[in-house]
Amino acid sequence: MLIANHWTQSIREIVGAEAALPPGTSPWKQITPALVVYPRTASEVGKVLRFAADEGLGVIPRGRGTKVGWGEAPTRADIVLSLESLDGLVAHEPGDMTVTTEAGMGISDLQTEVTATGARLDLDPPFLGAATLGGLIASQSTGPVHVRISDLILGMEIALADGSLVRTGSRVVKSVAGFDLHKALVGSRGTLGVITEMTWRLRPSPSASRYLTAEVAPVEVADRLAALRQSEVRPAWTLIENGRWEGFPPRRIGKESVLVHLVCEGEAEAVDTHLEKAAEILGAGGNGASGSAGGESDILRMAIRNFPHHHLDWIPCRIGVLPASVLDLFGEATEFSLMAHMESGLVHAGVPRAGIAAGSPGEGVDRLRRVAEGMGGYLTVEAPAEDGIDIWGRRRDDFFLMEAMKKEFDPKATLFPGHLFGNT
Repeated sequence: MLIANHWTQSIREIVGAEAALPPGTSPWKQITPALVVYPRTASEVGKVLRFAADEGLGVIPRGRGTKVGWGEAPTRADIVLSLESLDGLVAHEPGDMTVTTEAGMGISDLQTEVTATGARLDLDPPFLGAATLGGLIASQSTGPVHVRISDLILGMEIALADGSLVRTGSRVVKSVAGFDLHKALVGSRGTLGVITEMTWRLRPSPSASRYLTAEVAPVEVADRLAALRQSEVRPAWTLIENGRWEGFPPRRIGKESVLVHLVCEGEAEAVDTHLEKAAEILGAGGNGASGSAGGESDILRMAIRNFPHHHLDWIPCRIGVLPASVLDLFGEATEFSLMAHMESGLVHAGVPRAGIAAGSPGEGVDRLRRVAEGMGGYLTVEAPAEDGIDIWGRRRDDFFLMEAMKKEFDPKATLFPGHLFGNT
């Protein structure tokens, strides 16, 4: 759809001619936006949205575009609203362990800023060097090392579909106002509002960080992990994976083994003690590997954070099951590459595009989804829609609540129209 000249001129009057450009390539085969708009302030974001709503245009919010093509293509996409120019650091309070940023700031840029003061944002998502903070919230793409993003957000500024700007929460740790609205925006994929600013809760950087990788027989995994939970060892996180990929250590393992990865953080002496105890419990012995931050531990983190998106021959999927069902999932889905965060039950999976018993990639996704749904869970595809591949699966029983929320926040379907099941 081509925007009429007077519309183009109106948008350029809002953001400037240099900030309203032709789109170049489109992330969707079916549709090409007419303009990419680069507002520099939250006020400009609101004015663009108000104009679009009045004119009946479809707007696609975007950070740096690492995940904009995921999911169903929009039914209308007149304007891509890029937040790349809203990339500033608004306020950093090291004493309060808080930082306020604009939505277009890069995640790695923020980590560099706060690390200098002995703090960190406790997230390690995929596309770390390219993804923005606003895109991270909208996509809820935390990677295998899962953290509840809403627990780290103290406040937000949001541009609603009608152009109005609202603030939720605050910039101080003690406030909890607006928390439910935060949760509504996390994972909303730009369909409910455009996040322009957020305040984050920081955590102290540990003085030591070490990892352990242990190869464990599948029949022993449950007992060994239970013993680990009952011990004094307190890992920062624990993951298991079935070794169907060339990750870290850089080798494949057979169906006879499961890899258990964990990281311990804190004071160096305590970390060493906990890691030794963990190795004993997991029976690492000659099958184990360990390392420290700044070396192999960072290599392990890089390999894990990008799983399964690093493998171009896989369809990346996100699965949610109860933590108690994770090992059952591993036992039933042996033909797929799996990595699970044990504490949350979040599983990332790679479905091969070829060479699986299920047949076509779409059939592979369907099979893995049936396994997850049979355990009371779900599966969504973290990739652009393709013929024969169902992105979302069946509608949940509470989907009517999502529809009602969309109509309340965006009654004219201005924001990412058609992205959820093709009609919301």
